[in-house]
Amino acid sequence: MKRIVLILLFTPLISFGQVKYKDLMKIDSKDKFLKYMFNLGFSSLDGEEPYNYALDPSYENGDPRSTHFALWQEETDTFFFQIFRNANNDYDKIARKISKKCEFLKMVEVENNAYACYDCPDSHDFIGIMVKDGSGMVGQFIYEAWLSEFSEQ
Repeated sequence: MKRIVLILLFTPLISFGQVKYKDLMKIDSKDKFLKYMFNLGFSSLDGEEPYNYALDPSYENGDPRSTHFALWQEETDTFFFQIFRNANNDYDKIARKISKKCEFLKMVEVENNAYACYDCPDSHDFIGIMVKDGSGMVGQFIYEAWLSEFSEQ
């Protein structure tokens, strides 16, 4: 009986902080993004961006360090996640699901970074993924802004 109680007590900790494909696909507003940050235990970061978050941040020379960063961009109503890639990381799981479930559209360059852009049936906008400097990036691209560009291809 004690084993069952211990397992039940620690089971929620295993999934705590995991960023998942199905949850990212549901984010369609700032309120849903903020609720997701709260539910996963992300911490708000001070700085220029008002909706900048990190999972369990530590600080080195005043700079935040974390395995997961997230940003809501008010100007475009979109999200971006940066996830450090290690042995068992959320980014690779998300990227595999996106590659499997979504239709590849094209490579999109944003600030000298090339994102593989996908149309996902579970998302209301396009999703872009890329890897840079050991981190995986998952970003939301506004459907209306890119629709004419994608349909011209």
